[in-house]
Amino acid sequence: MAANDASTKDLAIRTPEVYGTSKAYRMGLGTILALLALGALGFAVYGLVGGDFHSWTQRAIICVSCLAVALLVSAGLVSTFRYRIEVCSDRLVRKGAFGSREMRLEAIAGIRTIQTKNSRTLVFLPKDPGGKKIKINLMMPRSKEFQAWARGNFRDLDAEEREADLRKILADESLGGDAETRGRKYRFAMRLTRLVNGAGTVALLWAFFYPSPYEVVIWILISLPFAAFATASMFPDLVRFNGPPKGAYPILSPVVTLAAIGLALRAFIDRDILAWDRFWTPFTIVSGLLFASLLLRFPEIRRKPRNALFPIILAAAYGYGATISYNCLEDHARAKKYRAEVEEKWASHGKTTTYYLKLSPWGPRSVPKDVTVSESAYAQAQRGDSVSVWLRNGALGIPWFTVQVD
Repeated sequence: MAANDASTKDLAIRTPEVYGTSKAYRMGLGTILALLALGALGFAVYGLVGGDFHSWTQRAIICVSCLAVALLVSAGLVSTFRYRIEVCSDRLVRKGAFGSREMRLEAIAGIRTIQTKNSRTLVFLPKDPGGKKIKINLMMPRSKEFQAWARGNFRDLDAEEREADLRKILADESLGGDAETRGRKYRFAMRLTRLVNGAGTVALLWAFFYPSPYEVVIWILISLPFAAFATASMFPDLVRFNGPPKGAYPILSPVVTLAAIGLALRAFIDRDILAWDRFWTPFTIVSGLLFASLLLRFPEIRRKPRNALFPIILAAAYGYGATISYNCLEDHARAKKYRAEVEEKWASHGKTTTYYLKLSPWGPRSVPKDVTVSESAYAQAQRGDSVSVWLRNGALGIPWFTVQVD
């Protein structure tokens, strides 16, 4: 709060400073961006004059997309070399590729911090609600010095908000009759939500890297939102769905998010669906129930329409994963066997590798189509081989199949 008492005169006597990216950072990132821009331009030319494309429409889409990427990367390249922050005697200036933005020091209301996995951004907010804020990425050599200047001269709005929320929590008599009881309940709620969110992290990593035993992993993911609702029910006036990462209130959005991602990921990778006609009804029911439960349990979602967007996406992802997983796991009926020929095989490489076989028409499928298979099945199957396709009806009536390499 001492930062808030600093006068404009105190700020003005400071020597103007210039902060920019380091030479090594500019050269390294600049080289990467230049190579990306050249690659995008090269692929655009390849799409225009060569390539295995069946129509000029495809060529045009490829060219326009690659040119757009090249322009964006080029803008990033220019910004890398032009980006700098100037702390003048009476104003803060951020200069970039397409101009600059400045704010008078006396017009700054305070600062907030946006923390992501790989970077931190300092946001300077104006006193005027209609004014424009300045965002400054802290990936620069003297970032600690700049942060010390900012925090020494301006209000830390995140810290103030957290302190205000904490005072409000500890004054809430619904949590207990005295401050000590309320404090114990608050600390227990924080520990419990961290435990539940941590369980979600473990379940997602388990599902992603080593989903065995498979049924156990899937059912844990399906049950995690119920654990979140049970936790929220224990502290109805305290636990929230979402909030700042370092906020005072315990939140449960991470566990629901991780469960939805894990279920959707495993359903997408592991299950081949023959027809989607009967998928939409159970999907709508599951997604709708989860979203309605979130609305009822967490009042802050209902306060603004935009607050509902993220829960809607989570409910849809969870509904997709839970519906497909239940349909396949609980299908104990006898499967019908068909034969198909391997026409092609290929793999998609990224953070993980997905393996595909292109099968000839079989049973109800009248055209060749790619299917995902395990690494061992991919290694065993060769072009021209005959494989078995096992078609099942699905516990929810959604037909699905598996491929067995004989």
